[in-house]
Amino acid sequence: MSLPRAKSEAFEREDLPFMDPAGKYAEEIPFHTLLKQINETHRRGLDVGGDDA
Repeated sequence: MSLPRAKSEAFEREDLPFMDPAGKYAEEIPFHTLLKQINETHRRGLDVGGDDA
């Protein structure tokens, strides 16, 4: 039995929806740098491979 796959275009490699307002109000958002990092990880992906163990 296989599970139905989610629509592959659901999370494209573009900015997350909150980035426009986050950029507009960057000076008032104390965690703006964190939002930028979350967005960058979303766009580029997360490298989880490797032999760090």
